[in-house]
Amino acid sequence: MRGWSKGLRSGKIGLNEPLVCGQVAAHKRLAHCAMIGLPSMTGDKHSVRTAIIGAVGLILAAIIGAVLQPSWWKSEHASNALSTWVIAGAVVDQATNQGIGQATISIVGRAETFVTEDNGNFRIELRANLPTNGTVRIHVAKPGYLQYDGTTAPTETLIIQLRKT
Repeated sequence: MRGWSKGLRSGKIGLNEPLVCGQVAAHKRLAHCAMIGLPSMTGDKHSVRTAIIGAVGLILAAIIGAVLQPSWWKSEHASNALSTWVIAGAVVDQATNQGIGQATISIVGRAETFVTEDNGNFRIELRANLPTNGTVRIHVAKPGYLQYDGTTAPTETLIIQLRKT
């Protein structure tokens, strides 16, 4: 104990620093460390080996956890971008280029139907059963106009012109 208190008085050991066995007088080091439960500066090979094995085990557990549960490292936004299609635009009169409101839009092969706003604008978001070829076939109908039938890829600027009957 004398070596430790001597070190405190000489300023070599700070009050907030951890005390290790090497700071005790050299001739009393091993017996003193064992007596007060401090780690030895000479190093215990078994303790070092145990610490390395524990660290490797922790790293392996983190890697396995990441592989089995990728939601914390995979962006959900990226997966949603691939699984949602947006088809948006306007249905307009071919002669006047004015928007046609309340026109019915349907996607061939799907149960959903959509209706244009009063100014002819529409926005369709498809989230399930997306075609693998990258296009969908759409059908547009409005009383007093010829029906439109065509294909499109996802877009935000689709203009569909209807001709009066």
